[in-house]
Amino acid sequence: MKKRVFGVCCICGEEKELTYEHIPPKAAFNHFGLKLYDFYDYIINNNTKYQHLQKGAGRYSLCAKCNNDTGTWYGTAYAEFANQGMRYYRQKAKGIISVPYTIYPLRVLKQVVSMFASAKGAIWCENNPTIRSFLLDPNYRKLPPNVDVRMYMVDKGRSKIEPTAGQMNVFTGERFVGSEIAYTPFSFICVDDKSYTNYRVLNELYPLMKFAKYGYDERRELFLNIPRKPCNPVTLDFREGIPDLETLIKQKDADQ
Repeated sequence: MKKRVFGVCCICGEEKELTYEHIPPKAAFNHFGLKLYDFYDYIINNNTKYQHLQKGAGRYSLCAKCNNDTGTWYGTAYAEFANQGMRYYRQKAKGIISVPYTIYPLRVLKQVVSMFASAKGAIWCENNPTIRSFLLDPNYRKLPPNVDVRMYMVDKGRSKIEPTAGQMNVFTGERFVGSEIAYTPFSFICVDDKSYTNYRVLNELYPLMKFAKYGYDERRELFLNIPRKPCNPVTLDFREGIPDLETLIKQKDADQ
């Protein structure tokens, strides 16, 4: 029997039956089953349980109309972007180099914002109606001035959906509140409040908000400097050699 889920759509805000939204779109390599752990629940409560996402990474988060509309308007353009990025990912190039992408920049940005809307829950668009307008009108190009979106290419094939991350570096005083969505080849970080966040490493990541200057139907060849970095359980931790959570759990079990 088909699973039926009812709730508030994370984009339009209406109470409806919800559909499964792939994060990222299914055509962007997101059609494999995977395990989704809760890193902070493991750290705080030693909870090693996980969700087995057989359909690929995602959530029941959007009504059928919002799912279909955003998928039609933006999903295909994002899949094209991810497919081009996968070629560079497989080349395992290091450092920051400019490489060409032929894409619809605004559509890519809108799809990424749509992914964050699903990850963060209905409250995000409810508290930021400009984001709702940005997603429901293909030609609308404004986002709240406090929001920023950065991206990098993942160093290894790791997946991650972090709806809310808040942290402070006690040594430097740097602060961050936002979210991260990672799925090979790319990871995206959404900064909820630029006036509060001051992590300097964000300046090393590609500023995806540049894509908002293009029109919906503008297709461009852009040379993008997208850095390649490790994707670790803690957002903005780009140290090399940090194991993923499943590996940590296996190591701990082996030591006991």
